[in-house]
This record gives sequence, C-alpha cells and structure tokens, in this order.
Amino acid sequence: MTYSRNSQLDDTDNVTTITFNAPTVSLVYEHLVTYDLIDEAKGTFTIKPQLAESWDVTDPKKMVFKLRKGIKFSDGSDLTAEVVKWNLDRVGSHPKSSGKHLVEAVESIEVVDPTTVRINLKFPSATALMKLSDGVVGSGAYASAMASKAFVDANGPDALRDKPVGTGPMVLAEWVKGSKETFKKRDGYWQNGADGQPLPYLDSVVSRLIMDSAVAFTELRSGTLTWPGNINLSDIAAVKSNPNLVYHELPFGGFVRFIYAMNQYDGPFKDNVKLRKSANHAIDREQMAKTMGFGLAKAAYWTYWMPYHLGWDETIPKYEYNVAKAKQYMTEAGYPNGIDITLTTIARDPDRKISEIAKFMWDAVGIRITIDSMERSAGLARYRAGQATLGFYGDYVYPDPDIFAPRGMTCNSLNNWFNYCNNQFDACIAEASSLSDDKKRHEIYKRCLAMFMEDGYLGSGYLEPTYFVYDKSMKGLVVHFTGTDMRWLWLDK
Repeated sequence: MTYSRNSQLDDTDNVTTITFNAPTVSLVYEHLVTYDLIDEAKGTFTIKPQLAESWDVTDPKKMVFKLRKGIKFSDGSDLTAEVVKWNLDRVGSHPKSSGKHLVEAVESIEVVDPTTVRINLKFPSATALMKLSDGVVGSGAYASAMASKAFVDANGPDALRDKPVGTGPMVLAEWVKGSKETFKKRDGYWQNGADGQPLPYLDSVVSRLIMDSAVAFTELRSGTLTWPGNINLSDIAAVKSNPNLVYHELPFGGFVRFIYAMNQYDGPFKDNVKLRKSANHAIDREQMAKTMGFGLAKAAYWTYWMPYHLGWDETIPKYEYNVAKAKQYMTEAGYPNGIDITLTTIARDPDRKISEIAKFMWDAVGIRITIDSMERSAGLARYRAGQATLGFYGDYVYPDPDIFAPRGMTCNSLNNWFNYCNNQFDACIAEASSLSDDKKRHEIYKRCLAMFMEDGYLGSGYLEPTYFVYDKSMKGLVVHFTGTDMRWLWLDK
C-alpha cells in the first residue's frame, strides 16, 4: 500500500526524532503497553499489553513489568529487561531526547531478572503508565518505544538516525531522502492477527513525501495513493460523495490548527499585557473555524484544553472576538496609532491561508502585519531562537493535561516553540502531575488554565477534527487516541 506525508523525514531514532510519526512508525517500533480504544463514540480507552505481557502497579510509586519471552528485534537481538532499562534510561539522558516529558516521573529503573523490570517513580502519577504506551501522539511520542541496544552498541550512538531497529513487523528497506521510504515485511515478527495468521498482512508500505494536499487528493482519486496523510477540509465533501473513498472522523482529539505565539523576551509584546490582550481579542475564532473548517472545525478558546480534559472550566475568562476592546487595549498599550509586526509563518497548506485571515483580523485593530513565510525547519528554528516577534504553528490534542502541558506549555518543553515560560504555571502543572486523584488534579488544573489565559502569550484559533481519508480497499486501521497503527492493515482488492 502507499501512504503520503506532508513533512520530510530526517531522523528515524525513536528517542530523538520529531519527524518520524504515526502511522509508519508503528511498522518499526513497539512499546511495553498499548493504549487501546474501547468505545469510539464515548472516547474511552484502556491500557493493554504489548511487549510486556503483564504489569503490577499496586504500589503507587512502582511499576513492575513482565516481558513476553522470545521477542526479537529486526536485527535478531533479544528483548530483555536490560534492554528495556537501557531504552528508558536513554529517553531521559540523551541530550537530544524529544521525549524527556514521558519519563519525568521516573526515579530509577531496575532489572529484577531477565524478563522483569521495575520502574520506581518519584511520586504517584496518574499518567506514568500511559506515557509508556502508544497513546501519546505528536513529536517525541515514540521515545518510550523499544529499540535494539545491540545495534547501537555495534554501530554507534547515532546508528538509529538512519536505520530504525525495533520489534515491529517491518523494516525500513529503502530511504530516498526527501522523496520516499519503503518498509518491507520481516521474518520472525511475534504477533498474530485476530484470524490467527502471522502479522503483518501487507508485504510492503511505501511512504511518499507529498507536500501539496491537493496533489495527494488527486492521487488518491486516481488510485496511485491508498492513504494520504493530509487532505484539506475543503475536499471532504468530495470524499464523502465518492463511493471508492472512506471518510472516518473521530469524536475526540483533534488538531489545533492555529496556535499563535508572541515573543516573551524581546519586542513589543514583552511585558505589555495590554498589547497581548489586544492581539487575542482581535481574532474571530468562530469566523476562522467557519472559513477554514467547511462545517467540520470549531473555535478553540483555551488552546490545548478540551471539554473532556481535567481542568476544563468555561467560567475562566476567554478572549472573545471584540474589535472595540482590542482597539481600546491598543491605546492603553501605548500604540494609539497602531504598530507594525512581522508574522513568521510556515510555507505550507493550510498555513498560507490562515496567515492571510489572521493578518486581516489583526490589521483591523491596528496590528499591521507583514507575513514572512519560511520552510518549516527554518521557521521553527527562528521561533526557538527567539528571533520571531509573532508566529503560529499547529499541535495535536492529547489525552491528558499531564501530557500536553509538559510538551507545549512549560519552560523548555519540546513543542513550546516560542519558549513561553512561567515558573508559577510550571509549578502548578507539577503539583497536579504528582497526584493520582483526578478530582484533586481537576481543581489544580483549573488554576493552571486561569494563569495561562491571563498571561496571554499563547492563543489559538480553531480545532480541526481528527479524520482519516483512504481508499475503500484499505482495512484494519487501528487508532490509539489520535495516532494510528498500521500493523493490522490489509488491502481488499
């Protein structure tokens, strides 16, 4: 089968990559446990065994895993307790680890015997087990998967960057950088399907780089592409009317398409809460969702927080669209005649259109926008270096605040591209993270959310639903929250 992605793959090491993502990563890497969907309509999940056949968490500060016997990596080496310890230690210690947030509650890891691992926690954590699963999505989500220690020992610390070696059903057989990756079935994979037959069912998967969503959609309709990783919402109506295509929307999760951020350390937004409030009130989220969402998207007022998250509280003040208030704040901020700002954006769809809409809204209140569009890696590097005054990006919705806050909202976190940092907010998040009582966590997260909203350095526009579009011949797609798993796919042709 053929799959397409709209961002270039530049690293296949599960611990350091921010570009190797679902669903192709599931062909190579696996976790100790998996985050399985129970009821799609209700959005309920449960933790199930994967490489670990069982676990014990009766002690709130200990997790003891019993490994399956006979599991081998694609290089022929064995999965043992020592290898698991090496993997999880590496997540926390690797200087370029993109998954440090996954093991922030881990104190130490012990090898009890060749098939038993004990993980000691610094504090009780409601999400420590989930973070070792495939339920966490986005950049850094796969760091807690298992890679071959023997392969790294033999080939050097950077060996996995170009050759991923996991326990999954396929291997990366060919990589034409900037073009495509070809994965092929390997011998000796441990798992059978529901029919008792060995997995994987597919012989190979070709993942192609197609930046233009319109091109991907054209290829899907022509039959040269089985599953495009990205289809514009504007094309969904055409998908639904095509008997050869499937539109599959999840009632949970989603992608916050427009997360805008202001420079906290340099420039006019620094220490000027009035100017930040003006910028926040200038965004018409309802209209943006209507224009860009084609009846599918909805306004997002609280950035990462969704109604099913702990801490969700609609009584917390939101930045509703109000031109008069935005202009008033502009005057109070010291800019009665307006201000010229450069908006740094990523040169891709639909970011181009979003930036034009945002410019129109900010221009209307006196924040005169000049758009500087850049290639993704260069743009994000400018964000991270603190060289952009204003910018935006997108990010997924996650199962729990203890996952999305340490990823995109706390100081020095992975997806916190504009380096937003409030030590009081971080302390609030850490307080909730150290508890396992959801009622107590809910009250603390409410306080965290109110603090975040008052700061106003980060805002959001609209939320796209999680949806998949693919050829009707593709069967067996499995969802872990909003991430997807290719291990059970097959083609009915």
